[in-house]
Amino acid sequence: MLEYYSKQKKYNEALNCLQKIKKTGNMVYRKIVFKKGKKMKQFIYPAICYKDDEFETITLLLPDIDVIASGATCEDAFVSAKDHLKSYVEFSIKFGGELDEPTRFKDVCAQNPKKDVLLIDAETNAKKINRNALDTITTNFMNSLYED
Repeated sequence: MLEYYSKQKKYNEALNCLQKIKKTGNMVYRKIVFKKGKKMKQFIYPAICYKDDEFETITLLLPDIDVIASGATCEDAFVSAKDHLKSYVEFSIKFGGELDEPTRFKDVCAQNPKKDVLLIDAETNAKKINRNALDTITTNFMNSLYED
């Protein structure tokens, strides 16, 4: 029951965000937010919702970053997409990858008039990893594999 409540809360937050965007017509895709005194970056990407009647699943596609998430219900797919986006963003930041700019919400809706479009957000305070430290860790790990 607690897990369902948590998923439902996240889903309701997303719906509230979407309703605000529809009212104002604009969107900030990257912004700084503060949670419990910590500085966090928020990333928001549009997701296109596909329903698969054969397998009875919902699939969300984040076309800007080629991330796909699915679930038995829309709520499950939303939570899964949120987790995937967070992992993608954190990995990109830590290893110095480029994050593509998200397509505007209005443009995605216009390109997919018969599909539902949601906004998926992820918050992170990830920092770039020092490459020298990473190389040392990798070398030590590889050496440990070949030691007897």
